[in-house]
Amino acid sequence: MQAFLQDLGIGPDPAGDNTLKPTTKTGTSTPPKGVVPNEIVLERGHSSIAMATGTSIPLVVHAYENTPSNQRLSVDSPKLEFQCDPDGMLKYTNEGLLTAEGSGTATIWFEAPDSGAESNRVLVESVECNMATISNLPDRLLLQGESFRLNVVFESASGPRWDLLVEASVDEPDMGRIDRQGRFKAGLNEGAATIRFRIGGGNDRTNWLVCRTNIGPKRVAEPEPEIRGGNGIPLILLCGTTVPGYEEYPRRTIDASIHEPTIIDFLPEFEQVIFINPDSAESRQVRRGKGGVKGTSSIGSKTFMLFLASKCFEVLKRLRVRQEMKGEALTDMKIREYFSEAEIQCAPFIERAYDIAVEMAEEWSATYE
Repeated sequence: MQAFLQDLGIGPDPAGDNTLKPTTKTGTSTPPKGVVPNEIVLERGHSSIAMATGTSIPLVVHAYENTPSNQRLSVDSPKLEFQCDPDGMLKYTNEGLLTAEGSGTATIWFEAPDSGAESNRVLVESVECNMATISNLPDRLLLQGESFRLNVVFESASGPRWDLLVEASVDEPDMGRIDRQGRFKAGLNEGAATIRFRIGGGNDRTNWLVCRTNIGPKRVAEPEPEIRGGNGIPLILLCGTTVPGYEEYPRRTIDASIHEPTIIDFLPEFEQVIFINPDSAESRQVRRGKGGVKGTSSIGSKTFMLFLASKCFEVLKRLRVRQEMKGEALTDMKIREYFSEAEIQCAPFIERAYDIAVEMAEEWSATYE
């Protein structure tokens, strides 16, 4: 990757100025905003979500105004109308919460009356659940500022469900926060945090799952500069691999999970690390049916190694675009141009990456099979 990238923000500027350049601009004016939305993106474009009957979750809705000059301007507080088919199973509030009042499936979308624009359709599954469990609550003191995901498994008539978005809250606001994926981030205070998950409708105690965790006096350590790879390139690790330079951090990796994407490059506590998730839905699809009797190929198989090579190529393109952007605000058209150019310029990387992948697969086979 070093052959295709300049120093990513920790060395001399490629243009020749030897002063260090920040990755984002500071002191710039506020980006312009749109007025009338003509593009609405619901749930980041995903086609479906699932939740427990009786729970409420915040919907993710973004509205944009695409101008004749190819600008994509975000619209704050857009005037949108909620639509649901069939009507009655789901309720949407002005606070942006979607409540599942009945079980079944329904399709939702938003419309902008001023422009006639419509969002993508999202299928919502509401599942009747009678209990839930948490499988990975840490039995130690958490660091202040530490983040991790709680695995909440709901019990339904059709069996366990671990793919439901959750209604969750923390009793003590200063002790942390939790999102609808069950990701908890400890606050910057020492003490106990009480986390609640709603299982079903009503306020009866049987409709809530309550757990407690303790936050200690120490805070999450800042990442050490030496954990970067050469030339400012982040380390690329498989999930489960220990990150060097995080000795003060109790949890020095993240686990592979079907609930996470293949490329995990968005966790603030691992800013200089990119994880590749071998258990993502995409990874499992690639590995499925390639492992003979076991049904799934190992992470050392040629199939998966070639897949890793393609993912590293995707990472390289992202890094290349980040390098070229230099913190500027970009239109949708400009982003596509950057990625197209990055693919062309970095194409020779993939051939060498495939060669390395084959070599690694042969070494794995000779050692473990």
